[in-house]
Amino acid sequence: MNNLKKFLIPSSLGAFAAFAFTPTYFILALFVSFPALLFLISKSESYKQTFFIGWSFGFGFFLHGLYWISYALLVDENLFGWLVPFAVTLIPATLAIYIGITALVAHPIRKDPLRLILCFTSSWVLIEILRTSLFTGFPWLALGYSLGAWLPMVQSASLFGVFGLSMLILLVSTSPFLLLARTNRKVFFTYAFVCIFLSISNFTYGVWKLETNKTTFHPQKIRIVQPNIKQDLKWNKNHRYANLQKLISLSKSKTNPTYIIWPESALTFSIEDPKVKDLLTPIIPPNSFLLTGAINYKSSLNKIYVSLLAINSNGVLKASYDKKHLVPFGEYIPFKDIIPGIHKLTHGLMDFSKGAAEQNIISSINGPSFRTLICYEAFFPSEILEKTKRPDFLLNIINDAWYRDSSGPFQHLEMAQFRAIENGLPMVRVANTGISAILGPQGRIIEKLPLNKEGYLESFLPKKNLDLTAYSLYGNNILTFLLLSILVAFLPRNSFKYT
Repeated sequence: MNNLKKFLIPSSLGAFAAFAFTPTYFILALFVSFPALLFLISKSESYKQTFFIGWSFGFGFFLHGLYWISYALLVDENLFGWLVPFAVTLIPATLAIYIGITALVAHPIRKDPLRLILCFTSSWVLIEILRTSLFTGFPWLALGYSLGAWLPMVQSASLFGVFGLSMLILLVSTSPFLLLARTNRKVFFTYAFVCIFLSISNFTYGVWKLETNKTTFHPQKIRIVQPNIKQDLKWNKNHRYANLQKLISLSKSKTNPTYIIWPESALTFSIEDPKVKDLLTPIIPPNSFLLTGAINYKSSLNKIYVSLLAINSNGVLKASYDKKHLVPFGEYIPFKDIIPGIHKLTHGLMDFSKGAAEQNIISSINGPSFRTLICYEAFFPSEILEKTKRPDFLLNIINDAWYRDSSGPFQHLEMAQFRAIENGLPMVRVANTGISAILGPQGRIIEKLPLNKEGYLESFLPKKNLDLTAYSLYGNNILTFLLLSILVAFLPRNSFKYT
């Protein structure tokens, strides 16, 4: 029972911390959960116990924050439903190792409250940066996203990215630990003053950034289509034609938009099919393009890709992009030769192939240039940075029908919003269902369609910021250097001598 208690207390704290994220944004949860976590670490008697405390916290944190991932397994319940208990437990249990390591790093200075806060914060944020790239990357639930409800507070993402905001919120939210640890009052008030100063400075910068960067617009209009097709009907042979007709009906416009944009994998027929061409060409105005997600089979290579196709008013394919960052188990099975018999979640038996590695700026067609981000390619900050050849906007096509009414689609919209701010580029987000939106380069939502609603948006395209953001230039380099410097300065040299 004692061991169960040692697990339940930190895991409950971790689950409570997840309330700080969208759609609840209960930010005060961080001011309870993280000071309590540090208090538990400070009382730990060994590295093993410290790791277990951190791991338990991480398990609750990721279990609550990512429960919605298992919904994808229920689309084809007969084939994948048996995996739900494993997905619900094994994914959080694996990700929790990162938090266990975070706690381990801070263990040597656990009896010094101020140093514990600084080293734990540095370790946590460094681990956040690492887990966006290790083992194909897992970018969800960076703490900086908890500030997403307050647009002025997140404008500094253009300087330090979402991870800079993770550092800020963690430094501030852990401050009550100094009271729990009965730290000298002078130390506490000095630290509290610094936290208040940083928070006010961040907010003031955000207000200034928004006031001095009003959203302006191109003369070209775009039309984005959200068909709200249920995932279990998307590839049903009896519904595919009706699905296409719905997309076509929602695409008809009297204003001749430059781009009509359909979501990820919207086109479930071959563009080479003459009947499909006959259906598509009437809705594409002259000098305009249909940008549509599609499953693109290349017979010459015997490979299949998740793609975006740019089709002109004559039904001719003028440009395309093949997704480069694929979803493991969703779009391909890693180590397929070692673990045979497992099918990917998406339609079809053949694994998707990665697109070519060259730059992905589509500027060869008559319209504003754009970079395509298919599905979760929009969730990786360091993969989007453009220093020399900047597009006019970022285009994210996605299908969140997998996740129903969960918090997943809300998290995904927010992550796309941060990519706009980090790069100073507008973001056009088109979902089968989810939350389609047109966002300005400061993350302002110009227009949006809510979850589970069929419809379209037509708007002038926001203009990008002319100047590169600091984050576009330097990425996470400055922040990483700062975090490593803190660890070097405050951790003793014999930190990892086992005790």
